[in-house]
Amino acid sequence: IPSALYFLITLEKQEWRKKTIFMTIAVILGVGLASYYLLPLLMEIKYFYQGTNQAVINQEQFFNLNNFFSSQWYYFFAHPGPRGNFIKFGLPEIVIVFLSLGIFLKELMGKAKNHWQKFLISNKFFISQLFLILLAIFLMSGFSSPLYSLIPGFSSLQYPWRFLVWVQFALPFLLIFVINQINFSKKDVFLLIFLFLLLIYRVPQLYGKNYAQLSEEKFYFNQANLHSQNFNTVWSANSQSYPVKTVQAALIEGDGDLEIIETKNASRKYKLLAKSKVKLVDYTFYFPVIKIGQKASNCHLPLFDPDIAKTNLLVKDQPDGLLIWESSGGFYLSNSKKLSGKKLHHVGDSFGLGLCQFEIIQHIPSNKHIDIEDRYNELTEKFPYMADLFWALKQEMLSIEKDRSRKE
Repeated sequence: IPSALYFLITLEKQEWRKKTIFMTIAVILGVGLASYYLLPLLMEIKYFYQGTNQAVINQEQFFNLNNFFSSQWYYFFAHPGPRGNFIKFGLPEIVIVFLSLGIFLKELMGKAKNHWQKFLISNKFFISQLFLILLAIFLMSGFSSPLYSLIPGFSSLQYPWRFLVWVQFALPFLLIFVINQINFSKKDVFLLIFLFLLLIYRVPQLYGKNYAQLSEEKFYFNQANLHSQNFNTVWSANSQSYPVKTVQAALIEGDGDLEIIETKNASRKYKLLAKSKVKLVDYTFYFPVIKIGQKASNCHLPLFDPDIAKTNLLVKDQPDGLLIWESSGGFYLSNSKKLSGKKLHHVGDSFGLGLCQFEIIQHIPSNKHIDIEDRYNELTEKFPYMADLFWALKQEMLSIEKDRSRKE
């Protein structure tokens, strides 16, 4: 929109065809490049909370007075990255806007009609940029929140502060407008001093303002999503409700020792001493029993189906299939038939709740769990002398334990 406004206002009769052709080519290239990401996103948005009616703009995302007048800009705030996601308009920027608005109103008030008409025509581009910024300020404030639900597509912006793109484009032109309207001696010297102070004040990289030196460990863990959950998949719960993981890798099955050898920003080296077949996961949440239901707050896999009500389906991995049952003993669908109680499902079987059905396409069995008591009974029945052997081993271990206790 700012680019289109700039193009229309600065368009001259002599070169309008040439400029129109270049503008059209630029638009086609821009839309084509954006389509590389936008087309897949539009086709698959239904798999994210953003594609459901639950994706709304939080009121906290709108600007308040502090965002417009604050002189601080956080580069780190409990979030690894180049900024702390605390978006602010800024004090020098809002001062430039107020000066431009004051000059505009001064020229319109108390002057003859031909004067302000001449003023509007000669400064039409700068005035258009002023109103563009005022519109952006309105859309970033909480007063515009009803528009995001009324105008189709507005809620897809996610964050109102994205209208700062308009401000970034238009603000330098407003500064030029203010400078041209001020007439006094040695203006050039004043402008140089002003620009130098502005750079020192607003470009922290020049001298090191508003950033913090943090230890390397601070960048390895981030609990909070300071934006929103809109681009979480619909089959996942609120990511902040998951168990907190403080290690990158862990053993979830088998017996072994995992030792970290080297830690880098984007890679780690481990030494694994496996005493049996093990299963190693990389910063993954492992749920022995997966809970499927309607509420995202208490389910691993939420289904947005009003017919489900308070029904919750439990899925447990078994060596020879998936064990399915309803948490309160109620009914669920198994191979399109109504069923209650636990049932083991195999590849090709289906199960589900309401209108949502799952089909087991492939099952990779986990390590077989050994029931020690069942294994003991099996061995002693097949080989009766094993009972005496186990008893002798038990007595020997008890004797060793007693000797150790005496020594301590």
